[in-house]
Amino acid sequence: MNTCEIKWVDAQGNPTPDNNPSIGRVRCKARVQQFHGRALQFSESAWFHICAEHAKRLDGPGMEI
Repeated sequence: MNTCEIKWVDAQGNPTPDNNPSIGRVRCKARVQQFHGRALQFSESAWFHICAEHAKRLDGPGMEI
């Protein structure tokens, strides 16, 4: 079985990897964002395995990407 590949950053700036089993896969979507008046285009990311604990956070602020 695959394990979680998601690593959030905690309040101290450290990644939070784990060995939890994967319940699915996620990726960042393709998008165009404005930065300092310039449009920057981002491609979608590769697919990553995600565990149930990390998946609970996907509806938080800024996670729509």
